[in-house]
Amino acid sequence: MQPEFLIQSDDDAFHLLPQLLNHITPNPILLILDDVWLGSEYLLEKFKFDIPNYEILVTSRTAFPSFKFTYHLKPLNDVDAMTLFRRSVFLHDGSPYIPAEEDVKMIVKVCKGFPLVLQVIGGSLRGEHAVVRKSRLMKWSNGQSFLGSDAKLPGHLESTLEFSDDKVIIKECFMDLGSFPEDQRIPAAILIDMKDASEANCYYNDDFVTLHDILRELAMHQSSKEPEEERPRLILNISGNNLPKRWMKKKQKLINACFLSISTNGSFSWSWCNIQAPKVEVLILNFQTQNYTLPKFVEKMDELKVSISSLCKTLVPLKSLKKISLFMCNIGKAFENCTIQLSNALPNLMEIRIDYCNDLLELPVGLCDIVLLKKLIITNCHKLLALPKGIGKLVNLEVLRFRSCTDLSELPESIRSLHKFSILDISDCLSISKLPKHIGELCNLKVLSMKGCLRLRSSLLESTVELKQLEVVVCDEERAKLWEPIKEFLTKLKV
Repeated sequence: MQPEFLIQSDDDAFHLLPQLLNHITPNPILLILDDVWLGSEYLLEKFKFDIPNYEILVTSRTAFPSFKFTYHLKPLNDVDAMTLFRRSVFLHDGSPYIPAEEDVKMIVKVCKGFPLVLQVIGGSLRGEHAVVRKSRLMKWSNGQSFLGSDAKLPGHLESTLEFSDDKVIIKECFMDLGSFPEDQRIPAAILIDMKDASEANCYYNDDFVTLHDILRELAMHQSSKEPEEERPRLILNISGNNLPKRWMKKKQKLINACFLSISTNGSFSWSWCNIQAPKVEVLILNFQTQNYTLPKFVEKMDELKVSISSLCKTLVPLKSLKKISLFMCNIGKAFENCTIQLSNALPNLMEIRIDYCNDLLELPVGLCDIVLLKKLIITNCHKLLALPKGIGKLVNLEVLRFRSCTDLSELPESIRSLHKFSILDISDCLSISKLPKHIGELCNLKVLSMKGCLRLRSSLLESTVELKQLEVVVCDEERAKLWEPIKEFLTKLKV
C-alpha cells in the first residue's frame, strides 16, 4: 500500500520528502534540482538527507563554490545541433520534412548551439506548407530576424523566461541586455551599476556576460511592446544612414525614455539631428565607425550617466555627467586634438572605467583637474606605461584600480596626497616592483589588492607601518610573506 501525503506548503514538502524517499530505498535515488538560481544555495541544504545510495544533481546557470564536483556544459556541437533541429521539424504523421543540408547548417550556425532556440525554430516549421518553410528559410539566410518571421516564436521563447511578479528586477535587467551588441563581452559591473550604484560593484571587475543574438532579439522585442513615446527604454539599430524618419522631421517627438541605446554599423556617416531626450539616465552608443562626432543632443541630457564605445576629437561638454565607461575602445589619441579642457567638459564626473582599451599608452594630464572624481578604474589595458604625475590633485579619489595593466611599472609618488583613498588594486600589474615611497601617508587606505605582482619581491618600505586603517591585503603566498614583519604594527590587518 502506497503512503498518502498531504502537502499544503513548502515546509510540508521539505518535511515529507525524506519519508517519500525512504519508501524507494534500497534502490539508488538521484534527486535532480533543475535551474537553481544564484542566491538559492541555502535551499539545497534542505535536500541533504541521510539516506543510503542517495545523490543530488543540481543544474544551474552559475557554479556554486560549496559543491565539490562541477561540470560545465558546453553548447551543442554542430552534429548534435543538426540532429536536434531535424528531430524538432519531424512531422506528427511520421513523414519528415528534411530541409536542405545548407539550410540546416545556416540555422544551426545562427542558433549557436542553443537547444531551446533550435527546438523552437524547428517546431515553427513543423506542419507548415513547403512554400512557407522555404520562404522562412530564405528570409533567415538573408539575415532577417527569427522573431519577426513568425508571430508564434516570441511567445514560445518568452514562456521559457518565467519572470514571476517577484522577479521584476531580473526581467528589467534582461531587457537592459538588449541594448548591448550580441556576442561581445559585457562588463558585469556596468550592468550592476545601472541598477545599484553601491560599492558592491567593485567585486565584479573581472566578470563579464555575453548575449546570444536570439536572446538579444527577445529582449528588444519585450522592450518594444509599448508605444515608443511611452517606453522606459528605447533601443535603436541604425543600418547605414537610415535614420528613423521621425527624427528627420522639423517638429520632433519628445523621447521620454530613461534608457536609450543607439547602435550603428560601419557605413554610418550621417550628421546627427537634434534629438530631445532630457530624461535619459543611461545612454549606450555602440558605434562601429572609426571616426564620428559625439551627438550634440547628449549635452542636454541632464540626468545622464553614460557608457559609450569611443570618444571624439571635439568633446561635447557634458556638465551633468557623473560616470563614464569605455570598453574595448581605441582611445589612445582621443584627447590629442581636443578643443576643450577635460575639467570644463566633464566638471562633475565622479567615476571613470576603462577596460580592454589596447592602444591606451598614457592618461591625459587634464584628467587630474577633474577634482570631483571618486573612482578611477583601469583594467586590462596592457600597454598603459605611466600615470600622470599630478594624480595627487584628485583629492576626492576613493578607489584606484589598475588590475592587469601589465606594462605599468610604478605609481606616482603624488598619490601620498590622496587622504580619502580607501581601495588600491594593482593585481596582476606584472611590471610593478615597488610600492610608492610614502604610501604610509594614505591614512584611510583599507583594502590593498596586489595578487600577481610577481616583480614585487623586496621588503616593504618602512612607511607601510603607518597604514593604521588597512584591513585587508589580497595577495599570493610569496607577497604574503612580505607582510609578516608588518602585521604586528597593524592590528586591523588580515592578509
